[in-house]
Amino acid sequence: VFGSAAWAAPAAQVSLTVEDSAKVERKGEVVTTGIPFAKGALKDVAGLSASVNGRKIPAQFLQTVPWDDGSVRWALMDTQVDVPAGGKVELAVADGGAGPAPAAAVKVDDGADALKISTGPLAFAVSKKKFNIFDSFKVDGKELITAAGEGLAVINAAGEKAFAEGAPTEVKVEQAGSMRAIVCVRGKITNIKGFITYTMRITAYAGKKFVKIHTWLQ
Repeated sequence: VFGSAAWAAPAAQVSLTVEDSAKVERKGEVVTTGIPFAKGALKDVAGLSASVNGRKIPAQFLQTVPWDDGSVRWALMDTQVDVPAGGKVELAVADGGAGPAPAAAVKVDDGADALKISTGPLAFAVSKKKFNIFDSFKVDGKELITAAGEGLAVINAAGEKAFAEGAPTEVKVEQAGSMRAIVCVRGKITNIKGFITYTMRITAYAGKKFVKIHTWLQ
């Protein structure tokens, strides 16, 4: 699923097409895309909304790039849409007042010992004391991953493992909104020759039972 838009909107209104090319029916498919606005057309993203067939749907917006006059040049939108198999949906984004909140909004609790995120059916915790990816991971109230797991491990050609031991050097929320939240975790794997640094980003979505994880090793 992808979004497309004109490169410069004449006003604070942009039309996008969300299309399925895999011939798979999409229900509440996650859509994340950048949206361009003409200079001076949009003061801020607070009043933006997304609509399908004239009906506003839950969405969140973040300004990413401003024009030199301070107006919005690029906004990042997160929403979820239904798309028929092999079909398309027209999505309208306009500055006509914010849309409704999602039925199960993302919630973030940034505590002293752990960072906790809930999407409604899913809840997980990332420890700030020892990095094992998830200190807890529950779906529909059922614990699927606990702090007893090995966590992040690097395995060499000989089958030897090295782990991310000790506390991460950083655990922070990079983005937090009703539709999506991103947690960034950084640290070191030290029980090998020299050391490896890791950066992991965990993305959670409103109402979803899955997360996306991207990991970089250096």
